[in-house]
Amino acid sequence: MTDCEAVSLFNFGKKSSRKQAFWKWFSSNQQNYTILEGQPDVDRLINEVGDQLRRVDSRLCCEFSANKAPAEFIISADGDETAFPLVRGLISSAPEISGWEIIAFRQRGGAECTIGMGDIELGPAQMWFRLEGDGDRVGIHLYFGGIELNDEVVGAAFILLDNALGECDMETKVGFIERYQLKPEDDVSQLKPFEKLPEAFDAFYAMTHKRRRRAFSSAAFFIFCGNPYRPRPAEVRISSWMLLGTGA
Repeated sequence: MTDCEAVSLFNFGKKSSRKQAFWKWFSSNQQNYTILEGQPDVDRLINEVGDQLRRVDSRLCCEFSANKAPAEFIISADGDETAFPLVRGLISSAPEISGWEIIAFRQRGGAECTIGMGDIELGPAQMWFRLEGDGDRVGIHLYFGGIELNDEVVGAAFILLDNALGECDMETKVGFIERYQLKPEDDVSQLKPFEKLPEAFDAFYAMTHKRRRRAFSSAAFFIFCGNPYRPRPAEVRISSWMLLGTGA
């Protein structure tokens, strides 16, 4: 075994023991988190679970949706895609805990929410969008009306985007995000209201990737069969097409 392999195995074992220690702690303390609302020491409880997560990795954070059955414990990378494998690994090592559902990443919460930050309040009535391909991702053009576009509004908009599309899609499927200030006289008839973003995004992403798969299949067919307009033995073309088309 090389020194590098020894260090790698050591780090793997260290992380695994940290995961086990975290779940042992949570299993012993989970009853404190089933109902957080109204608890006088809620800040202490939140800080404590945060400290325990940071012992696994400083990039991890969590959320609770505890006033339901089963209660939800959501472990997040807080939008850091480099920590996504760590989140998945921690979730996969979780034991069965009665009354709890352990969830990887912040999930979609809908696009109808309104958020207040400081002196501003931002909601779907003030936001429109347009989608555009961005490589293998989807670019989002965001338009704001009836509110002045500033850093505070942009921060609130990103929270609404995260809530509408979920943490995983935000980090792995969304490309550029451009922001625009609408004037009162601007026509928004060619734009879509923000509430329609989740379904429009999913449809656009699926359509874009379907086109990419079709383009890849055409390119592969060309490579296997050569120029389709050149005379080729029929059996070669058919067998190549079957090879590419079965896959599934």
